[in-house]
Amino acid sequence: MRKNLTTREARRRQKRQTGVHWSRVHKGLILGWRRHATAVGTWYVRWLGEDKKYHQNRLGVADDDPKAGMSYEQALESALNFDKSAEDKPAAHYTVWDACQYWLDDYKGRSTPDGYVEGESRLKLRVKNTWLGRLDLNGDPQSKGVLKTKDLKKWVQEVAKSKPVRRGKELEYDHTDAEAVRKRRSSTKKTWSLLRAALNLAYEDVKAAFVFYMSNMNEGRPFILAGHS
Repeated sequence: MRKNLTTREARRRQKRQTGVHWSRVHKGLILGWRRHATAVGTWYVRWLGEDKKYHQNRLGVADDDPKAGMSYEQALESALNFDKSAEDKPAAHYTVWDACQYWLDDYKGRSTPDGYVEGESRLKLRVKNTWLGRLDLNGDPQSKGVLKTKDLKKWVQEVAKSKPVRRGKELEYDHTDAEAVRKRRSSTKKTWSLLRAALNLAYEDVKAAFVFYMSNMNEGRPFILAGHS
C-alpha cells in the first residue's frame, strides 16, 4: 500500500504512530515522513543497496509549515537523486550514537528548547565519542562491536560512578556522601531514560520498515524467524 504523503492535508490525516510513515516510490526506494508534536514533520529516504540491505537517511524538514521546508515534490526529487548517489557507497554501520542523533532530531520537534538542550548535552557527554556510542546496532549480536544487553548494564554502572560535570568541568564527587550518591543516581537515571528512548525509537522504525516490507514488497514469499539463546 502506498500512503498518500503528497500534501500537507493528506499528511495530517495519517494515523498517529511512533515511527515513520513510508510510501513506496519504486522497487528498492521508499520515501518516508515522520510527524512531530509541533506538526512539522521530517522527510526520510530508504533505499536498497548493492549489499541487498536497506539503508536510511534524513532528507530534511517537510513543508508542514508553509513558510519553510521541503514539499512532497522536492522530497521525492531529493530521494531519487539520493538513491542514485548512494548506489556505489559502502554500507555504513548504524551505531548507538547514530540512533541518539536520530532521536534528538525527532525530540527537537516536540520538546521545549531547554529540554532539548539538556537532553542533547547529556547524550553528547555520556554517549558520543565513548565505547558505547561506537557500538553497532545492525550487526550480528554475537559479533564483537555490536551492542549487547550486558553493554548497557556496564555503561549504566560506569555513568553512575563517574564524576558529575557542569559546564564542561568535572566536579568533585564523594562516594561516601549519601546525598551526593543519591543525586548521581538520579542524574544517571535521567541519562539512561534518554538513551533508552533513542534505542526504542530505532527499534520502532525497524519494526515499521519490516511491516511495510511484508505488506508491500514481499509479494507473498515465505520467511523464517529464527532465534537462539
